[in-house]
Amino acid sequence: MKILTCREMRLVEAAAVADGLDYLRLMENAGSAAGRMIRSRYEVRGRKVSVLCGKGNNGGDGFVVARKLAEENFAVTAVLLCGQPKSAQAREMYSRMEGLGVSVLNLETEPYMVASAVREAQLVVDAVYGIGFHGDLPDYMRPLFRQVNAAEAITIAID
Repeated sequence: MKILTCREMRLVEAAAVADGLDYLRLMENAGSAAGRMIRSRYEVRGRKVSVLCGKGNNGGDGFVVARKLAEENFAVTAVLLCGQPKSAQAREMYSRMEGLGVSVLNLETEPYMVASAVREAQLVVDAVYGIGFHGDLPDYMRPLFRQVNAAEAITIAID
């Protein structure tokens, strides 16, 4: 596995787009690869998975992961931590996830259900912020991330 800096990752993405791949395909590839890695490394079949999704492209990657795991009959809950997806690509991946049995919860309107979904999960995927994140975690998310950090669930952050 090669680990890239934020700058290197942006250059790789720009080169891929220059070679003819669009950002939607990059998102599909990233989320599909993350889903394959999860299935190959962790015995999660039949277990509950919570995918924490942000409003941007990292959240879009999370929607792909949720879809790919749901297609393999995993019990998946996608959690919207920042409301509905904002980027066009993330909205598209959200729509592709719909109708596949993925439960969707919204932290803003269903905080207790979100807390329960995270508490009951055996695997948590963090797809909230990506390489563009800067600053501090918003106050309203801190209790949830404390809960994730204290949980016995396997936790994977993707970007």
